Amino acid sequence: MSKPDPDAVPRATAGFSAQLRGASLFDLIQFEAASRGRRVVRVTSEGRSALLYFSDGRIIHASAGRLTGELAVRELLGWRQGTFARFDHFDGPWPKFETIGASTESVLLRAAQHLDEGAGNLVALPPRAAPPPSEVALVRLSPDGEVLERQGPEDGLGDVVAYTAQLTDLVGDLLGLAAFESVELTFTQGKCVVARQEDRALVAATGDARMTLEGLRQRLGLGG
Repeated sequence: MSKPDPDAVPRATAGFSAQLRGASLFDLIQFEAASRGRRVVRVTSEGRSALLYFSDGRIIHASAGRLTGELAVRELLGWRQGTFARFDHFDGPWPKFETIGASTESVLLRAAQHLDEGAGNLVALPPRAAPPPSEVALVRLSPDGEVLERQGPEDGLGDVVAYTAQLTDLVGDLLGLAAFESVELTFTQGKCVVARQEDRALVAATGDARMTLEGLRQRLGLGG
């Protein structure tokens, strides 16, 4: 397979970079795998670089210097600090073959065992970083469905809320009930609260699975 150059600077139309000081690369890899996207993460530390390739919920390839696969993962997990950049659109060559076939959990477990065995200059397993705070998206719509206010990653939330209100009103009509006041939805990966105000404007809040429905209601200023 053609080996992507970890020292190459990817050109990306979408992505971000952040410091790794005090954070855990173990957590970074688990977070990127859990997002189930197709992306590349570039890790840089004290003149060293590594590339991690993620697809369909797992890491499929890694390269660090002359190392590839799980050996490259073990190498970069021994780095104490550095920076990382995530690229959703990577212009470099995508691996022709997967050098990592095991699950992300298995790869990290073997790497942790290798680090704990204290092979020479390898460092101990870094402490787990605290999970990022739950991100909440808020939106307020006019009775006609026009977005009046929004906060956070709206990402089409306004259209979804308007459609949800129409469907809920339809269910209410079929059941012979008056217009709805609020709807609470719970999914495997998140929660959502939609409410109709006195002026018939719609407000909605969404959060990930860690967010409670009560917390979302409070963000909307709704009573218990």
